[in-house]
Amino acid sequence: RSDMLALTFDDGVNEGTDRVLRFLRRNNIKATFFVLGQNVDAGTLRRMVKEGHVIGSHSWSHPSFTGLGDGDMRWQLQATEDAIYRACRRRPRFFRPPFGDADGRVVEVVRDEGMVTVNWSVDSNDWHGDPYAAASNIRGGIAGWWRRRKSQRWAARLNRTSTHTGKAALGRGGTGHIFLQHDAYFHEMAGEAAIEAARARGLRFVTLDECLGQRPYKNWREVEREEGPRTTATRTRSTTTS
Repeated sequence: RSDMLALTFDDGVNEGTDRVLRFLRRNNIKATFFVLGQNVDAGTLRRMVKEGHVIGSHSWSHPSFTGLGDGDMRWQLQATEDAIYRACRRRPRFFRPPFGDADGRVVEVVRDEGMVTVNWSVDSNDWHGDPYAAASNIRGGIAGWWRRRKSQRWAARLNRTSTHTGKAALGRGGTGHIFLQHDAYFHEMAGEAAIEAARARGLRFVTLDECLGQRPYKNWREVEREEGPRTTATRTRSTTTS
């Protein structure tokens, strides 16, 4: 379905995360949080799960993955996965590369770790610190996507295109739209802009698993390494790179 919007928030847990969670709860919206391993807070992650949000990985310390060797990428992924698991007993499948930097090698390493690389279709650019601009970016992103969606659906009808082909033609918006925001820079003005623009068009907010039609967390069959040795490796690496 293409009536779905997924709000995603990067770089938590930090001073803005509670503000985001309170806004989402007040407006009955579920979102997806891509957290940094070094910022994991068990109480906050358990709260996210309890309130119906999805947790993804954003690496341990936010390096550009295209500049890392395979071994360092794997450590960043595994250390963060372990930290999230210890906090809330979930092993994430969704990974957002820092800065959106992902080439074929990065995607392959992430896939080898049993994860899916997920970027975004609209960037609020909230990290510039201007809530008015962020709100405008979100309104424009929803309006532009809506126009493209309507024109593509109309073209599909004229050409008697099948439902399946019509969806494929929508490209990145075919299964929904993914918005990038950041916990630390979130402002209610931007959140309210998203709600107004989406609900005026009959769109609904979902978590990333529903938007993509994929499971958000690994099952036990996908976890190939024992928790004990990986936890030891995480401790050792984190003390040498801090």
